[in-house]
Amino acid sequence: MKERKIPLQRIFAMPHRTANKEPGGESQVEMIGSSKRFLDFRNELKTAAGWDTAPVLLVGERGSGKELAARAVHFWGPRARKVFYAISMPAVHHDLIADELFGHARNAFTGAADARSGAFVSADKGTLFLDEIADMRPSAQAALLRIIDTGEVKAIGADSPWRVDVRIVAATNQNLSRLVEQRLFRADLYDRLRFFEIHVPPLRDRMEDVPALCAYFLRQCCKSAGCALNKPATQACLPTSGNVDCAGERFYSKLMEYDWPGNVRELRLVVEGARARHLTGVLNETHLPELVGCDGNRSRIASADDLSLETAMRKHISLALRLNKCNISRTAVALGIPRSTLRQKMKKLGIRIM
Repeated sequence: MKERKIPLQRIFAMPHRTANKEPGGESQVEMIGSSKRFLDFRNELKTAAGWDTAPVLLVGERGSGKELAARAVHFWGPRARKVFYAISMPAVHHDLIADELFGHARNAFTGAADARSGAFVSADKGTLFLDEIADMRPSAQAALLRIIDTGEVKAIGADSPWRVDVRIVAATNQNLSRLVEQRLFRADLYDRLRFFEIHVPPLRDRMEDVPALCAYFLRQCCKSAGCALNKPATQACLPTSGNVDCAGERFYSKLMEYDWPGNVRELRLVVEGARARHLTGVLNETHLPELVGCDGNRSRIASADDLSLETAMRKHISLALRLNKCNISRTAVALGIPRSTLRQKMKKLGIRIM
């Protein structure tokens, strides 16, 4: 007698979680900038968005806007009216990655009283955004590779796979080609993901966009405050020549002097913090906080009289430490040197982690 199989519709009956089901259209994604570097990047996203099934790999520093770029790929493409589902790999315990991505059938393991659909089933017909994919365990990498190749996902404890139609957009702030060389990331998976490999520009590479971004964040502050807390500032926030008048010229120029290791996210937090602390009057440079890195030194773009090799090396290592949240191991991997070498250089250059 042939074994009776439970329909997969019943296995995946339980919802995984609420995902974004916003209506499509370019208006769903606000990307601010007019510099050449930004416009070239925007055009890359639009090109990738048009290829409905091709994976996209977004490479960029922390705070540079990788998730916003992923949303642009989704909302500017044919899947705009379907689900955009985002998962941060570091936020999920490595023992739970398989369950998070693929789900499980009822009674698949102890405590699995109900079936659970994973991210791939929840994102069917839409886009699945895998943030910081370099943190994915090798076993999950192998499963992801198979899904990309076959379009089939098998839940834990399920008898048969479930065919899904999901576009994968992945992001990382690490050098995947270097991780492949070190056998920390699968070469075949890297080859599949980088059908479109798009580098998200750091803010220091498009400094011309800082005033426009600042003005946008200030307008958002007024909008969030209901424009009632500060009537004079609200009136001044009407755009004149692109900037908003509730911040003075020196406020904008000071923002242009900083190299923004935390990128757009750091700029937003600084601008919103300044406005929140000073709800009345025009913002000026005195309202800006001291911007420091993890080594306790102010990080600014190198001046013409400070271009020694030692200074450049100190700033480069300090930047790498900030981008990797002062984690020595990750910083060493990013720099391509052993941990012991990194520690020696930090000691020699006087770089301390606070």
